[in-house]
Amino acid sequence: MSTDAPPMAVANEVMDEIVQRARALYSLPVVAAEVIELTNCPEVDARALKDCIEVDPALTAKIMRVVNSSLFGLSREVVDLNQAIALLGTAPLKLLVLGFSLPENLFCEVARQQLDWYWSTTLARAVAAREISEQLWDRPGDDAFLAGLLQDIGVLVLLGELKETYAQFLDGVIDRRDSLQRLEVKSLVITRP
Repeated sequence: MSTDAPPMAVANEVMDEIVQRARALYSLPVVAAEVIELTNCPEVDARALKDCIEVDPALTAKIMRVVNSSLFGLSREVVDLNQAIALLGTAPLKLLVLGFSLPENLFCEVARQQLDWYWSTTLARAVAAREISEQLWDRPGDDAFLAGLLQDIGVLVLLGELKETYAQFLDGVIDRRDSLQRLEVKSLVITRP
């Protein structure tokens, strides 16, 4: 990285380095890879998908917890994985499986509070986006759900790269209940080209 470069060029170089390292964060677990393969088929085999997920009890528990969370507002608890998969839809399920498959040691230096905040706000946004799409626009909500899940995926990258520094920054966002984007732009001095 050149020290004679203007600040914007240096910032762009740093961001490019972070993006390059983020591409190699971890190797995909076998169950997650199989879920992706199964959900990429035009005709998804629901039985094979369920059988694949059930192999990983921790993943199954996380999916059931998401479906039974207050975000979905269900009147009864879902106890059947088939029903949970149907409620989520294949595209959102794929992203959740990827997110839940992140290795624990990737964020070992980061406090649990930041990751809990990330997942609860991300899932709330995704469910709200799907509901808005389906209720107001009368369109299938899977794409809106995916957009909600992916909106702040950079948080995981920055936690992985900047570790405690970014975790402390997130503490400020959580404590003040402020806008993540506004505080990032203000604090990190990220400008758009």
